[in-house]
Parts: sequence; structure tokens; C-alpha cells
Amino acid sequence: MQLSLALLALLACSSSASPIFGTCNATTLKTCFDTYIQNFNISTNPLADYVSYATARAIYLDHAAVPGQKNVCQWQHELEKCLGSMVDACMTTLVFEGSMGVQRNEAVVYQTDFHQQLYQCGAGYKTLIDNFYCLHSVRRDPSSSDQLRACDEQLQENMASGFKCDYYNTYINCYRKVYSNECGQGVSKYVCNFKKASIQANTHVCDPSLLQC
Repeated sequence: MQLSLALLALLACSSSASPIFGTCNATTLKTCFDTYIQNFNISTNPLADYVSYATARAIYLDHAAVPGQKNVCQWQHELEKCLGSMVDACMTTLVFEGSMGVQRNEAVVYQTDFHQQLYQCGAGYKTLIDNFYCLHSVRRDPSSSDQLRACDEQLQENMASGFKCDYYNTYINCYRKVYSNECGQGVSKYVCNFKKASIQANTHVCDPSLLQC
């Protein structure tokens, strides 16, 4: 699954974590992240825009399939190990923005993606691997893609009328339904937690009321 533009726009506005450079070494973050991103053969100086990174990863997964996904998770784990105890301090929007020299919206999507992969390559790993081909194909199916786009648009419309945490739950359930219809109920929890990871990477305001996947 890729980050949706609708959610990203909202997260860019809601991302409010303050920088904690005191516990994140900017040089270490750049070194670790550059090493990670080089696995996809894209620019690190300056850091390629997120769309280029996401596209390169998607193309790699298209060709390498499950073995490729296992490699991506291995690279993710190596990035986590490289950052060590600084992971939480370094992987926030403002710290990533300052350390990597990118615009705010780019920092939002990069660090959000990182937290999604924490789940994908951690607690969600078995479900991801077991259902790789179906999960990977949903956005390519015109009907499913249209349904996911409708989920995104509904979230935008809802939030435009005033912020409510319940709108996130509606959004999560919308995605769950699309993926479950295509891949079975076994992926419902995975999709729920994946979407929650996107939200919680940027704000914890809604934590008490977000769905218990």
C-alpha cells in the first residue's frame, strides 16, 4: 500500500511533533537514511523526492515480488539498527526536515512511510508476506482503485467540515472493506494497523478513540 494523497495533505497540517535534536544526531540520521535509500538506486544528495522513492520501491517490488519484499524489510531493519536508540527522536517530521534538508511536506511523507514500514516489517510481516500478491495488486485493479480513491475523497470532505477523530475511523474502515473484499478477512487487521500507523506517526490526539484493530 502507498500513502494516499488525501491522508498526506491532512497529516501535513496535523503533524505537530516538536524537534528533539538533543537526542537525535543529525549526521547519524543522514548517514543511516542515505545508506537505506541507496538500495533503490536513487539520489541521496540531495535526497530524492518521496514520489521518486516510492516509485522506485514499487517497481522493485513489481519485479522482485516476495523475495524483494523480504529484502525491503531487511533494509528497513538495518536502518532501525543503524539509528538504534535514536529511532523515535530522529523519525519525526521536524527533525527529518532539518537533518535531511527537505521541505516540510517531504519530511511528512518520508517519516510517515518509515512508521508504516515499522508495522509492515514488524507485527504485520507475516500477513504481508502471506498475502503479498493480493495486497500488491489491489491498487492496480480499476474498480478497487476507484473505491480507495473514494475513501480518500470522503476523508477530505469530512475533514473540510471540521476535524473529528471518528473521520479517521471511517477512513480506516473504508480501506479495510476494499482490501478485505479482494483479499479476505485475514488482511483486515493488517490494513487497519497500517492506516493507524500513518495517523499515529503524525499525531496522537486521536489515540484514545482510534479503532482497536
